Amino acid sequence: MLVCDLILQRKCQNFIDLLGEEHYGILCKHINEAQRFVLDKSIAEVADGVEVAEVERVIGQCRLPFERVWLECLHRDRPNFWNGPIYRDQGQIRPTRIALLARTVGGSPLRFVAHLFWSTDEFKDSVSGTMWSIAVDLTDDNTWLEQMKKLRKSFHQVVWEDEKHQIENRISPIPSQYFVDMIMQLPKLNHKDAHHVVHSMLNDWNREPAFWWSVLALLNCRNVAETKHVDISGLNRARAKRGEPLFAEHKILKLRLPTPRHESHPSISSPDRAKVRGHFVRGHFKQRASGLYWWSNFFRGDPSRVLSKSYSVTMREDRDERTERTGPGH
Repeated sequence: MLVCDLILQRKCQNFIDLLGEEHYGILCKHINEAQRFVLDKSIAEVADGVEVAEVERVIGQCRLPFERVWLECLHRDRPNFWNGPIYRDQGQIRPTRIALLARTVGGSPLRFVAHLFWSTDEFKDSVSGTMWSIAVDLTDDNTWLEQMKKLRKSFHQVVWEDEKHQIENRISPIPSQYFVDMIMQLPKLNHKDAHHVVHSMLNDWNREPAFWWSVLALLNCRNVAETKHVDISGLNRARAKRGEPLFAEHKILKLRLPTPRHESHPSISSPDRAKVRGHFVRGHFKQRASGLYWWSNFFRGDPSRVLSKSYSVTMREDRDERTERTGPGH
């Protein structure tokens, strides 16, 4: 079942108790107001494989298509997340579905607040989320983001300041409006416990921004995203007659893959230049006057001149594998 359906149909009592009826009602209202999209495996896998530097290069195209948006996908459709380690001794679980709820701020599609939710099959109808939302500012003017960082610092949180991670520097964790009751309980905890709770939930955002911004960029590509409305009217009529909660209307986002590319290169056909060795080109974005486009992986060069290499990889014994965390549920 979709995460939005579990929430709207009140099939997550523990989650409701955690938020409290008032803030749970606000969350349901915002989900109902949002344009809801479910990612097909094709688009989730591509977004998962886009490099951070590639997302940063087209960051101005990672805009929300509507004022309020709900995006969700199967966690297993994100291989880099799914294959990451799970630390059971720290209470981590493997999510089943991941969802992002975002709303624009000040009318700018590049400035928004995002919330993260997920479900798991390890517990019946279990839904969870992080009490830290993130303020996102992808514009050139970061005045608003600096204001949000001051709010964050009032909670004594200093995270994601590495200059090499430009995407993370465009966001700032802020308290989620849906977890107010939980946040109000933090001062009652001792410093060590409060610190653990806060940083555990901040880790739920680890590597998530790059994935979701990739989804937004793909959604805004002129040659990629294909939207299909899911007709559940008949199913909902039957559920209404039985007195059962209705399923949420939503659209499926699929990747409309461009036709296979067989790119030539001047040095391949020109007799007076050395031939280019055969090699694969990773999927990447192309910014043109007519808009943003996505180029899928393709082979380039002379297939008879392929360079092969072998590597010997040695794992350092003192390596801290806990830095390899991926995805929520931690």
